[in-house]
Amino acid sequence: MGTVLARRDSRAFEPVRLTSNPDLEAHPAWAPDGKYVAYQTLSTEDERQNWGISLIHLDDRDAGSILQPVRLTGALSAYDEYKPSWAPDGQHVAFYVSQARVDESGDNLQQDIGILGVVKSSGTDRVVRGRVLSGFSPRLVINVIPHENQGPSWMPLQEALLLVHVKRDAGARFPIYATDFLRWQSRQPGYEQELSSEFGTQYHRDPVLAALPTGVRVAFISQEGGPTSSRSSTGPANPAKTRRSSCGKTNTTAPSPTRPWRKRPSAWPPESGSST
Repeated sequence: MGTVLARRDSRAFEPVRLTSNPDLEAHPAWAPDGKYVAYQTLSTEDERQNWGISLIHLDDRDAGSILQPVRLTGALSAYDEYKPSWAPDGQHVAFYVSQARVDESGDNLQQDIGILGVVKSSGTDRVVRGRVLSGFSPRLVINVIPHENQGPSWMPLQEALLLVHVKRDAGARFPIYATDFLRWQSRQPGYEQELSSEFGTQYHRDPVLAALPTGVRVAFISQEGGPTSSRSSTGPANPAKTRRSSCGKTNTTAPSPTRPWRKRPSAWPPESGSST
């Protein structure tokens, strides 16, 4: 795995090799402070293979040296872990995790979302290991449709830290949900709510988020009585309106009074929210 760094006094970019792993590596994700890169790495031992999450500390970089990665999830652990994504606080990493154990013949496409906290040395303030967290449930979300190209999507709101994801439901609608990590971590119910119930769409996948001064935008792939297409939904800070753009059309609808993207402390958790 490599990166490209630019010196402050130069417009030139300097490619730097960060790792030298004979096995596969994929899906690098920058920490918010730019000091770390988390990534998915494959470990092999005695013909047994296991995907896990590792980390590189860029401040340790010396010219011509190869850094020593820090394994955040257990090497050759019981489950495969994929596609890390950093929380805005830089203290937590979300990732997809297989439901089937590595030593079982189950389908590794059946995945959940797990959360780990990074543990730092008190002397150097550098990450030395990861610690997988549990909250209201052992894993944050059960039965998700993983994003094709990245890890789970984080979104900070007032008094809430959300992850937006697609659930694999019994009715095969594949709805978009928001899960409040902080409520889950403190073992409070009502930490999860569906966002796509009013969209008029189904078979959702690959939601991505953007924060605006006026609210939050969620872009996603969905199907609405026809071929799959790209769409977006905007949840404003003012709850009076919700704008949704669909195939070039812009509609104005009244949002649910419990929609979690409202920037009011009372808007999350929803009074009628559900949990897994």
